[in-house]
Amino acid sequence: MVSLKSVFLVGTTFASTAFAAPAPSPQEISTGPITSDPGDGSSVIIFPLPNKPNAPFNGTGQIRTRWYKGNYADLGCLTKEGRWTVDESLCGVFKADRRRPAGYEIDIWYLKSKAGNCRIYAANFLCDNGGKGTEFGPWLWPTAIPGTEVLRWGQYGLMANWVRNPPLKTDAPLDIHLVGYNEPGQYVWLTWSPLKDKSW
Repeated sequence: MVSLKSVFLVGTTFASTAFAAPAPSPQEISTGPITSDPGDGSSVIIFPLPNKPNAPFNGTGQIRTRWYKGNYADLGCLTKEGRWTVDESLCGVFKADRRRPAGYEIDIWYLKSKAGNCRIYAANFLCDNGGKGTEFGPWLWPTAIPGTEVLRWGQYGLMANWVRNPPLKTDAPLDIHLVGYNEPGQYVWLTWSPLKDKSW
């Protein structure tokens, strides 16, 4: 019997994977996965969770875009509609409803802003009133920003846009999507910056 600290469930179908960067292969994970047989003929792949993050997605905050390489530079934020900007006056305020459903070994969360529920639609991150919010969770592999929780959807997380990465301050906020590695510039993780002011 293996004590599960985190579980990545295999066999789930995700939309628009042509645009999305998959999780690293087991060979790329320094700590290595553990494969467990729960006794019913199936396999569960277990990945160690990183240390408790210093800014978990919870409560009220901003969604910050952080470069996935080098010094993990802060490259802006998301607007309330879920678009990428480097104009701090346009940063949206988000609510993260964090929970651990029965039977889960990791936390999940739902995000919303004044524009509506936040979701992944055709590989794009957006917040509007057009649909149910997406279930997000923490990146489970030690390949992101040390000590910082980054947003994961399924087995995907890195984001970019088709115009330039990061945007210019003179740009209107740009749509952001799961990377396909054909976009120019610097790809980003989505991270959380809690706000003391809980008002919208």
